[in-house]
Amino acid sequence: LAAHAPRSVLLDLFFDTPSADPTQDEALAAAMKKLPVYLPLDYVAPRIGHPEAEPAFSLPIPLLAREARGLGHANATPDADGLVRGLWRYEGRPEKVWPYVGLEIAMQTVTPVPAEVLGLRSTENWVRGGRFGVDFAGAAGSYPTVSYLDMLRGDFNDELVRGKLVMVGALANAGLGDTMPVAGIGALTSLPGVEIHANAVDALVAGRTIDIPTDWRRVLWISVPIWLVLMLFLVGASHAVMWTFAVSLACIGLDYLALVYWRFALPLASPLCGVITSYVLWSWRRLNALLVFFRERAAVLNAVPAGAFEPPLPVSTQPAPLDSVER
Repeated sequence: LAAHAPRSVLLDLFFDTPSADPTQDEALAAAMKKLPVYLPLDYVAPRIGHPEAEPAFSLPIPLLAREARGLGHANATPDADGLVRGLWRYEGRPEKVWPYVGLEIAMQTVTPVPAEVLGLRSTENWVRGGRFGVDFAGAAGSYPTVSYLDMLRGDFNDELVRGKLVMVGALANAGLGDTMPVAGIGALTSLPGVEIHANAVDALVAGRTIDIPTDWRRVLWISVPIWLVLMLFLVGASHAVMWTFAVSLACIGLDYLALVYWRFALPLASPLCGVITSYVLWSWRRLNALLVFFRERAAVLNAVPAGAFEPPLPVSTQPAPLDSVER
């Protein structure tokens, strides 16, 4: 690769175990001196049956770590539904937080961790900060790909590599299990890890990352539609259904505009559920108020002596129901 002058290379492989033949590690380290090479850190999850163990990142062997232009995490964490929508710019243990390796490739420098991220803490003794979403380019194969063997033989166009960001890793058809389902390109569509990083680095370089707010902006986005629809109910109670649909459509439209034009990923289900729940509670309270009103009027009418304004009701021989109209 060095002969074709790529901009940088990501070896999406974990070199945390020395080779059986030390000369192979030395040969790789010597080759890494010829061009900027970035190495990922291996995420080590706690083993089952060892609750005292904590997650950590495993570094490459010292020989390769010294020759790498940069080290960083490559942990693509799925959301609660199991789909990958983005990555964290910074992640790690409180005593050592690592930047995302793709962030270092995009910046072409060793990226320091901001002080506000270092101040974060979590219940799992794990720090994450700078979440960003990725607008995936498409299914597997959306980026130009050359097989490892063709690259070694030189069977490729030089323009495919020169000045480009090259990523070396296993594709989906390699059968190594390095695939994860992603969101935004179809139902249950998976991408290999190296293509997930290609999309993420592409978004970072082009400035097309999607901001996923988790602070007060998220709270406002969820709460403001609920308060707005409740105020509209007070202004025009007879048009409650219309206000519910109007605010819901406004939420859908703003969510679309924020994602497409402003690169903000706002949760849509939360405000919609809040607006619909507000309508249900508002309707129940109005119905309850009507029932209270009728109950009070019925009590006033029942206080009038029988026969004053209506004939007495015939005596029924049937057993009284558990919840009769009179009761």
